[in-house]
Order: sequence, then C-alpha cells, then structure tokens
Amino acid sequence: MLIGNVEGSWGADCTSPRGIAYGREFQLQLFKNKDFDKYKKISACMAKQNKARGFAGLGFCARTGRCGGNKDLNAAVKYYTRAAKMGLIASQYWLTIITTQSKNFKPNYTYVTSLLNNPRIPQKAKKNLQKAKNDLTEIRNLEKIKQAKKKDDRRLKAQKRQQKLNRFWRKYENKEKSLAEKVLNYTITNKLNGDAGSFWVSDKKNPCVLQVYGTKVPFLQKTGVIKKKIINLKKINQTAFSIGREHKPRTFLYNARWYFVLKSGPIIYFQVATSSVDESRLIKAWRLAFEKCPGKKSAF
Repeated sequence: MLIGNVEGSWGADCTSPRGIAYGREFQLQLFKNKDFDKYKKISACMAKQNKARGFAGLGFCARTGRCGGNKDLNAAVKYYTRAAKMGLIASQYWLTIITTQSKNFKPNYTYVTSLLNNPRIPQKAKKNLQKAKNDLTEIRNLEKIKQAKKKDDRRLKAQKRQQKLNRFWRKYENKEKSLAEKVLNYTITNKLNGDAGSFWVSDKKNPCVLQVYGTKVPFLQKTGVIKKKIINLKKINQTAFSIGREHKPRTFLYNARWYFVLKSGPIIYFQVATSSVDESRLIKAWRLAFEKCPGKKSAF
C-alpha cells in the first residue's frame, strides 16, 4: 500500500507537496522488495530535496549497476561524497572503500579513523577499513620523511647561500670601495666598508647603480631600513631629495624612536635610527654621491 501511494504521488516535480511523501520508509521498502528501478527514481527525488539518503541511494545504484545501466564509480563517488558530508555512515564507508581501493581516484581518508572507532561498523567492514588505515599511516610517514627532506634541502641551500655570501663579503671587504658604495654603506651601517650584514656593491658597467647584499638584508627590508635592494642614484630626483627626522612609536619593527628618513618626494629609500649615524656627515656624504652621480633634477 505504501508503494502504491508513492506511485500515485509520482510526478516530474519532486519538490511539490506530494513529493514530500518520498521518505526513507518508501525507499527502504523498495530496496527490500528489490524494486531497484523505482528505488532509483525515489532516491533521485530525495536527492533533489537534498536528502542524504537520496544521495546514498543514487550512490548504491551507480556502484552496483543494479538499478539499470552500467556501473559508474565516478558517479558513485560523487553521490557518496554528498551523503558522507551529511553524516551518513554507510556512505562514508563506501566512499572510503572505493577511493582507497581504486587507482582511478584520489584516496579519501577523511572518515577512516571515525569509522574504525564506530561500534556500529561490522568487524568484516572494519577489516577492509584497516587496510586503508595502514595505507594512511604509511602515507603520513612518507609525508613526514618528505617534509624532513625538504627541510634538510632548504637548510643545505641556506648554508650554501651563506657560504657563497661569506666568500663574496671577504672579497668585497678587501677591495677599494667606490664613493657611492661608501655613502650607502655608511647610511646603513655607520661604516664606510659596510659589514657582512649589509654592504652595497656598484655595478661594474654603471657605478651609480648599486645592489645590497648581506645576511641582514631580509630583516632590514622587513623593518623598513632598506626600501629598495637596487638603487640607481642618477634616477633619484636629487633636487627633491631630503634627509629629515621622523618620530615613530617604538614597536617590534621600530626599536628606536627617532629616525632619519631619506626620501625624494613620496619615495622613501632609507629609514635609519638617528643614533646610528652622524647627521651632518650623512648629509655631506649624499651631497658628494650626487656630485659623483649627477642625474634627475626638478625646478624645486
């Protein structure tokens, strides 16, 4: 009689008030009677109402091919995924089994642990899940090894960069510095030669173009001491260039309170603590640098 009611209320619009009659009890009765053709139709209507059992029923039909048509594991995974997200344990089980036992899918281990801990899961099913659990453990161990290797590789690369930088610094330390190099080195380090933490190197073809190197450069950039890693002195508006004092609240990034801000118009090039360098010497140094590398000028 229940099935008759279902047939009587069958229509194209599964979301109509009559479609509400498509409940779990009718679906289950059809399944027990092995009336899989109607079972698929009622499952489709339930799925249209966003019912987990509807998606699970369509997943069964696609997985087994017993509702007409061929097996379609891709469709089964799609339907079981919807039902599994809604908390349906059986769908979580089949989603896990299909995706972990077939090479055609990315394994889904989301529900393995909770299923194994669920007392309602039969022991036979748990044996199937245990293999997935073992695979997951192996994958996690391999992932740990992979991550450890990546970490070691990054450490080795950092060491090589550090060694290369140290060799570069030793070579730079013993060479005669250009005026531009001395000015920028003094601005940042209060030393004409710079130091291993930061030192400026002039381009061989264009001595007025300089690039900063050193172990502290990332930190100096983060704290705003250095705004640009490469500076072309000739492209700075030298008329608008100024060295002024600015007060900043003391924070993690700003350890000092007063800073010399070297800028040209709105473009800031350096921010150095006033305690680090002598103001009059700094101004003189930059005046000499612009005389050596004359470039962009404006009316004021």
